[in-house]
Amino acid sequence: MIEVRLCIQKLNTKMSTSVKSNRALFDLDLLRAIVVVADCGSFTTAAARLHSTQSTISQKVRRLEEMVGHRLLVRGNRDVLPTDAGQTLLGYARHMLALNDQMLEALAGAMVGMTVRLGVPEDFVGGRTTNALSAFSRRHPQVKLEVTSGLCRDLSQAYDNGELDLVLLKQRRNSREGVACWPERLQWIDSARMPAFELDPVPQLHQLQPQRHPGGGGRWHGCQPAAATRGEPRAPGAGR
Repeated sequence: MIEVRLCIQKLNTKMSTSVKSNRALFDLDLLRAIVVVADCGSFTTAAARLHSTQSTISQKVRRLEEMVGHRLLVRGNRDVLPTDAGQTLLGYARHMLALNDQMLEALAGAMVGMTVRLGVPEDFVGGRTTNALSAFSRRHPQVKLEVTSGLCRDLSQAYDNGELDLVLLKQRRNSREGVACWPERLQWIDSARMPAFELDPVPQLHQLQPQRHPGGGGRWHGCQPAAATRGEPRAPGAGR
């Protein structure tokens, strides 16, 4: 008796597994067709939206009805309306289509063709650079950008060590080769409170030197010019 029961249980398990494996799988293309028909309320409008024909859309809905064994849509006075079974199927259909779109988006983000390690000076990180990098990522989703910010000397060293693929650097003209470069115009910056424009020579460097403070003790007090030279002509009020 025990052996017979065991055999019956094993047979039932195999039959249950076989029945599950033979269940029909819903075609997302068919589900999308009936969702669009329900949203448009018309086979003709749904066919135009899906770039298909009315007869093809009707055939897809009919195939779904044969699969589930229920009528899913009925023609009303003006619109095509879902039946109770159709309402149930539409709820699951929308969910399955949404999951399909989410999976495609996730896989598209995971399919990175290449990675570019970019070094950017700290004062270049915000503003136009951020907008340019965002636009680049949208146009080239297959490229992954790894951005590192820091001082120019550190970025240059990292590039020489092979840790970065591309760097933006501020450097003296012709100090090293680059793929592209643009010059920046130098300007003299003068003080509004203590202008040095009329001085000759023009002090370029000021150094604090210890002086005896009236209150006693050695303290850093005042500025003394440590170097001076005459620079290029400057326009008054070029800076503050």
